[in-house]
Amino acid sequence: MDAEQRFRAMQAELAFLRAEMDLNRKYIFERPAALVIGAVTAAATLYDGTFEGFDLLPALFTALFGFNLWFTHNRLQSTARIISYLQVVHTPDGAPSWIGWEAALRKFRSTKVERVRTRSVPRQPEASRFYGPILLFHVLAVLATTGLILAQVYPDGIDLSSLARVQRAAVIVDVVAVIGLLGLAWWVRPITVRHTIDDTRRIWERAFGREPEDG
Repeated sequence: MDAEQRFRAMQAELAFLRAEMDLNRKYIFERPAALVIGAVTAAATLYDGTFEGFDLLPALFTALFGFNLWFTHNRLQSTARIISYLQVVHTPDGAPSWIGWEAALRKFRSTKVERVRTRSVPRQPEASRFYGPILLFHVLAVLATTGLILAQVYPDGIDLSSLARVQRAAVIVDVVAVIGLLGLAWWVRPITVRHTIDDTRRIWERAFGREPEDG
């Protein structure tokens, strides 16, 4: 590949990666809002006292919120991986190391590096700066939805000892789902993405031989 072909390939790759970052940012606010609307609509319109299994709806919506939260966290990690790659490779000093995104990803995934936290926090992508409120929104939405639906089914409160076995199991599933969501929220809490760009940049540098093996 001559210099001109290499330049064109890098330009095409840059356009592709920018499009990928734009895709990662899409619907980051719209998806949880749509879930809330769906949950509130279901809670307000479906229950008539005869619909069996209604008390399992909180677990269903909690699972959907959990998946969306995990997906959002994954997209932020992907964006940070792209940004740090551009910082390392798509620069005058890094251009000679360019081997293409897919080949570079294989090197990245096979590279191990100790992740060192720094006190200085670099400017993060817009989605990362809003990640904390997004996570909190998921947690509050799950708690509110669960409370709203169960309050309709059990307006006088929940006494597990007086419930039928199926109802008792449904309430337990709802509670376990909420606990699971809270555990996921802790696992993907904002601090896990605060230094992601620094961490992934260090791995890219190691992958391209820009850093000695002993750090």
